[in-house]
Amino acid sequence: MPQKIFDYGNAVTKKHCSFLFFTLLLLMIPADEVFSARRCEVTVSHPYNGCERSSDHEFGGTRLVNDPCGYVLGWAIRNQTFDKHETSGAGWHYGRAWGSVNMCSWAYQESLTSCDETVADSCSETTKDCLKDRNKFGKEFNCPEHQCTDGSPRAVISNCPFYLNYFYGSCPNGFESGSFKDPFGVVPGTEVKYRYTTLDGQAAMVHVSALDGSSYNWGFIPTSCFNITQPTGTVWVDFGYGGPEQGTEPQPYNTLGEGVNAVTPGGEVIMKPGTSGERPTLSKPMYLKSSGGTATVGR
Repeated sequence: MPQKIFDYGNAVTKKHCSFLFFTLLLLMIPADEVFSARRCEVTVSHPYNGCERSSDHEFGGTRLVNDPCGYVLGWAIRNQTFDKHETSGAGWHYGRAWGSVNMCSWAYQESLTSCDETVADSCSETTKDCLKDRNKFGKEFNCPEHQCTDGSPRAVISNCPFYLNYFYGSCPNGFESGSFKDPFGVVPGTEVKYRYTTLDGQAAMVHVSALDGSSYNWGFIPTSCFNITQPTGTVWVDFGYGGPEQGTEPQPYNTLGEGVNAVTPGGEVIMKPGTSGERPTLSKPMYLKSSGGTATVGR
């Protein structure tokens, strides 16, 4: 029988004291220090994630996304650590990627290994909900939400630098600005598939392809890479367009004034159907045309 150590009318035993001490110790641990995450090592993610074909193995790591099958936010580099807080039924991992990003996000299936160490949970449900709002990390998206899974073609300068990461920290404060990290050479060729621009306007998330046409994956480039002189003999205008503007048919200007300023003398400004109240001054010879229907200006 356990030995009594004092008596207030009811015996309190050493066993009871040990239990009370352990209970008080648990109560003293702050709520944000509950040990429920598993620290894992980042490996190479599976080449198919249920959303699209992937070539993550070329980079030696795994993409980090805002939601399963969502927008790419950066990369967890191979052999860096990821604190896994939960795994979805489809195998996506939510938690904090350390290394150069220190970001709460989702990692691809089969991208983690050696999840042996138990650590404090540092990514909340509030942060997870914040990540779902694409306006918290980007702007000028190439298409409305849930309507495309790839970028839109856009020309860039030659030898545009390509980086795996830009953000540091978690939603929302970690996405307000950033710096280029983890350089990965230059963009092959002079075209990328543009997805979105960072909130500070300094970087763009793009999908690039190798010169042989094979997938070359996602990363960041400086927005200055778009500062090139486009052929302006033919300029396209769409008054209802809201994406990146290049004056081309897939990426037209959205005002007639921009088209008039960009076109070379003797060139043509082709307007898609719509109405604009603009009355730009024509200071050089040009042709104004519409394509696919009536374009009305000056009203």
